Amino acid sequence: MPSLPPQLIFAFVTEVAMILLSCLLVVQPESVFGGISQGSRRAATYAGLVSLCLTFCWSVIFGIVLALNNLELRI
Repeated sequence: MPSLPPQLIFAFVTEVAMILLSCLLVVQPESVFGGISQGSRRAATYAGLVSLCLTFCWSVIFGIVLALNNLELRI
């Protein structure tokens, strides 16, 4: 079984971190965001939406990295 190249590991870890950050900021669980003001929660929601947009853009890049890696293995 071939090992994963470092580029794929980096892209995958980045993708997972961005998804978790987006979920945390948009959903705002009470255990993390319990004691902050409404304005801070609204700012966190906006930051989550921006993070969600960046995650979408990174998903396109991640797909390109996966496709290029697959192309390289076929040659």
